[in-house]
Amino acid sequence: NVWVGEYDKVAVDWLNKQLSQYSDALREVVKSDKYSNGLYLALLFTPSVIDSDRVPPMMKDVNYLLDVYSPDKLDILQIEDYDWVILENDDPVPTGLEDITRSYKWLEENFK
Repeated sequence: NVWVGEYDKVAVDWLNKQLSQYSDALREVVKSDKYSNGLYLALLFTPSVIDSDRVPPMMKDVNYLLDVYSPDKLDILQIEDYDWVILENDDPVPTGLEDITRSYKWLEENFK
């Protein structure tokens, strides 16, 4: 049962690594001399990746690419969570993104 964490963690870790390597390869292309003004960005739609009420833990383990989302690898990190906005939460950052905000100090400084 993937909802309680019963899945092949080796396979899931492999998938996560493949996505990270693919992202790194794309970044190399975008940042190459051919695209001198290229920007590399990621869109993280949190409900489909880290919302434990909607997706099993396996989805986060596969798709949450914390190393890829680091400031030294991205020019832009776009985070979308419409439910969080619609519900008018008082917290400056959607639940579950604490580990990203520690990497992006400007999020903590500018959205509190």
